[in-house]
Amino acid sequence: MEKKFLFNCLIFKKNGLFTSLKNQMWSNFVILGALLLLSAACNNANNDSGVVINEIMASNHSSIMAQDGELYDWIELKNISNKPESLDKFTLVVEKIDNYSNDNQDDATQKSWQLPAVEIKPGECILIFASKKDNSDSKGELHADFKLPSKGGKLMLKQGENVVSEVSFGELEDDQCYTRLDDGSYGTFYEPTPGFDNNEEGYEKYCSLIEKQRTGALRIWELHSKGHINGEAWIEFKNVGDSAINLQDYCLTTSKKELDQWRFPQVQLQPGEFYVVNSKEVGFVIGKNKSISIYKDGKLVDAMCASAAPKGCSAGRVQGKDGIFYFNSPTKGAENTTPATRKVQAKDNDESEDYDE
Repeated sequence: MEKKFLFNCLIFKKNGLFTSLKNQMWSNFVILGALLLLSAACNNANNDSGVVINEIMASNHSSIMAQDGELYDWIELKNISNKPESLDKFTLVVEKIDNYSNDNQDDATQKSWQLPAVEIKPGECILIFASKKDNSDSKGELHADFKLPSKGGKLMLKQGENVVSEVSFGELEDDQCYTRLDDGSYGTFYEPTPGFDNNEEGYEKYCSLIEKQRTGALRIWELHSKGHINGEAWIEFKNVGDSAINLQDYCLTTSKKELDQWRFPQVQLQPGEFYVVNSKEVGFVIGKNKSISIYKDGKLVDAMCASAAPKGCSAGRVQGKDGIFYFNSPTKGAENTTPATRKVQAKDNDESEDYDE
């Protein structure tokens, strides 16, 4: 009773002080909130356009091809507002990280490219190839006059001196994309959607587009790059054409600088037939965050990313369907009839090993 009475007395005696402190704290809170709103308003000045950097790929080895049949880095912009915008008020600026020399970039630390007068509608995605070709024809394919640094850097979309959207990214592996999520954050994925929304529907549309671009008869049908302990790495090919092909006309590579890294032997592959090569035969490791590509006469025929499948699983195609699937049970030298999924969970603990026989 004594303690309770004493406490009440203290509250009563100092009530004026507590009220004053309470009012002061509330005033400070209101002022702080106003300052934060003002700061946000300043940072977003001229940023009412709603055009954002939606996705990038800095090391394209098996993704979308340009009209000339080449694989270039690419940048995707999206209008997330409810009104159309003209892109000619924006500039793309790329900065590479310090102390790094990259063949994908020249010696300049920063490069910029003025976007052309192309209208981007609400919800629309526009693709820009980072090829150094500098094609800003508003009626054609867009090409920036710089490439993206695959070892990491910063890409900014600027309106005047104001940065309206930017991404800072680390080293991106072959065919790995840096993608904007619904909450505005970014993450790295192996399911690119250039020109489409960053969701499952967009990925299905992308898969259909890729299959239309791959017109050759020889396809990578299944790829097993991460075996269990003492496992094996192999690539399965299939002739999807209507006539026999001579495999010696084709080369296999993991590098766009060395397209003839390994040449197929003289084998006549009949329509519907499979041909399998092991890692020991080709002389290079199948995996190691690399993509596998088939070239003929210097032109890309087909390619597949070797990084995404977990240990013990394979990546490949399914007859009559578009795009790449994953298989828990690989089927070396045979049709892929086991259950297939677009994405597959790691089996056990996925301490994946790229196996080189």
